[in-house]
Amino acid sequence: MLDDDVDRSAGGRARPWRVVREAGWAYSLGLWRGFAHPEIAIFGWAPRRWGLVNVVAELVSAGVVLRPGSRVDDVLLGGAVEVRRIDGSWFDLLFTERESPEFLQVVWPDQDGRYPWERPARSAGAATKDSERPARSAGAATKDSERPARSDEAATKDSGAGDFQPRLWLPVADHPPGRWTRLVGSRRR
Repeated sequence: MLDDDVDRSAGGRARPWRVVREAGWAYSLGLWRGFAHPEIAIFGWAPRRWGLVNVVAELVSAGVVLRPGSRVDDVLLGGAVEVRRIDGSWFDLLFTERESPEFLQVVWPDQDGRYPWERPARSAGAATKDSERPARSAGAATKDSERPARSDEAATKDSGAGDFQPRLWLPVADHPPGRWTRLVGSRRR
């Protein structure tokens, strides 16, 4: 059992979900079984910061129902996250473990408060701008392991890779070329 799978506020009991970590993203496993709620996925934070999945899962365990298009203020300081339904064409490519028939992407704004769909389009070879990196904000949780990454700790350092967060609400075939389409292309082989 990983340390962040234990709920310290509940006397050290195991949570009914766990966090599955991948290179560049993490997702919950157990929200469907424990709460009949879709699993959640978050992309683009530094690997040691995946406790943010627990922050969102705690909201679900407290009765918050996340719906596509909703904005949630209780996750990041200085900005709300928005929830998007992940298109099923991504499931086999990104989620190696799953129980839920549905996944939700928790999307965070950049330091200017813009979400990926609000940013101007840029070419795949353009340099990454600071405004496209994760916002410098503290997480809603107080534990350091549950705070989102600062911009210099972003998991994606490839300046030609496009955005830190994929647009998983789009089918794989409709996603703009970049890091995420290269990743899933390599997994299809």
